[in-house]
Amino acid sequence: YYIYISRNTMKRAGRETMKRYLSDIIGEEYQNWGSRKIVLSAGTGAGKTTFILNKLLPYYKKHGRKLLILCNRQLLEEQYEASLAVMYEEYAEYDNVILHTYQHLGQADEKEIEHLLRECYGICLDECHYFVQDSDFNQDTYRLWKVITERFYSKQMIFISATIECLRPFIEEYKKDIKVTNGLTVSENMHTQFIDDGRYDLKVDYSYLDLVGVPSKEDLCKRIASDEGKALIFINDKEVAKELKAMFVKQGIGKDEVTLLNSDELERKKELKEELAFGQHIPRKTKVLITTSVLDNGVSLVDPNITSVTIFSINKTDFIQMLGRVRIPHGCDRRMQLYLVQRDCGEFLARKEKLAFEVGFINEFAEDAEAFGKISPLLIKTNSKEADVARKILYYTGATKTICIGCSGRKLSTGCYADLNCMAVHKIKGMYHDVKAAYSESINNLKYVPELQASWVGYAPEDIIWEEGDAISDEIKMYIMSEMSKEVGKDKFSEIRENVAKLLAEHRRHQKYDARGDRSMSQEKFDAVCADLKLTCVKTKKSGKMCYRVQRKDEEE
Repeated sequence: YYIYISRNTMKRAGRETMKRYLSDIIGEEYQNWGSRKIVLSAGTGAGKTTFILNKLLPYYKKHGRKLLILCNRQLLEEQYEASLAVMYEEYAEYDNVILHTYQHLGQADEKEIEHLLRECYGICLDECHYFVQDSDFNQDTYRLWKVITERFYSKQMIFISATIECLRPFIEEYKKDIKVTNGLTVSENMHTQFIDDGRYDLKVDYSYLDLVGVPSKEDLCKRIASDEGKALIFINDKEVAKELKAMFVKQGIGKDEVTLLNSDELERKKELKEELAFGQHIPRKTKVLITTSVLDNGVSLVDPNITSVTIFSINKTDFIQMLGRVRIPHGCDRRMQLYLVQRDCGEFLARKEKLAFEVGFINEFAEDAEAFGKISPLLIKTNSKEADVARKILYYTGATKTICIGCSGRKLSTGCYADLNCMAVHKIKGMYHDVKAAYSESINNLKYVPELQASWVGYAPEDIIWEEGDAISDEIKMYIMSEMSKEVGKDKFSEIRENVAKLLAEHRRHQKYDARGDRSMSQEKFDAVCADLKLTCVKTKKSGKMCYRVQRKDEEE
């Protein structure tokens, strides 16, 4: 269920929401935190990093304490370093801060862990949703979570994220587990206490957004090509990213003006990396930046030339994080267009089936203690679907990995110990729920995903301004797919063609196909309609009779 807030209400009330930054809400309370565990659930642009650098670090310095700051992306680490360099003449002067990525700590040996335990009074877990969001492709996340929560339990911990909810089940579990350490019950002292009562929550003001709906990727590219400013597009499919670039070039944008960014490109293009991390803007020659999740967390872009953002993710955490990369200065009246693209159910079919297999595997093996042992032989079958899932949902607790939290896991035939990566399981099941819903709802409502995304930023469906596309109406496409997703006979096919002709006439599109609304259209013209809808009419002969069905072009073998 969604609670919608109209655009006018947002504009009236929005500015009141963000009049204060996180530092204003916390005040001087941080001086009394001690070794408690603090949850800062504040939206992007709420001043979380500013509080750490301007308030907390000076206080640590004054009292001779050292803070370990962990962040989830190398770009964010470099932005932290740049901020420290700007704030303080010599970075070395601030010897009371240790800055690492989570990935670095995940590869640390026991000696480094012990060093950090001795040196640090507190640990700042910035962008801590990382533990869940990266868990299905980085098996170190849950193992690292266990290391931090079990080994650093006596330290001050600050959990920071604009999307803390995905980690919430594990924080709640930690609240219970922290009272039991090494088998002994810990008394109710300061380091077992959490400040997580909502006092440091700060909601985001999204009233600066203008929501624009577009019928297709082609229409998106046409609209952006006509915009004066720069565009930022988030998409996690590299092949679709390449297709988008080709569409932009077709619209007259130069190849050099469309930049594709992923982790490999980021490492190769040092100048681009510096502009994003330190300059905090899209390169001057780039009109459209199409990026994967390499840019989805922590990095701030204050480029005033960015006038639109498009996000293809159907995961709320990813969506909010991606949207938060573009920062609008407080008090600025600048508007930002958020493009919402209609999605066809066929876009989600392959992913739905893949996730259904993964969830089935998890339910059959991973959550059954007796069946768990059957997973270990799969680890050497590198080309099997089962092995792919097994690698996602296992983490190692034995000596084969550099960090060992004790051999509490179940022993595998390989001689090491493994246990269930609960965060990966949590994320995979959540993704399956999201994708299955997107697939089923989009069958009858192509605007389901845009309307869902709009609800995440507090807007109602009627707040979306829809652009008229060049493609045939959604009504015709949904009708054809609903009637012909399964094979039909000759008579039914003739009836469908007649109905399509009538719909074309109703929408005044019949002249394009030389179709009349009072009779069935030819098969040739029906094929032309399907082609415009990116559908293919497949004809087969069974028992001497012709059968017909439609499928999406990207489903063709």
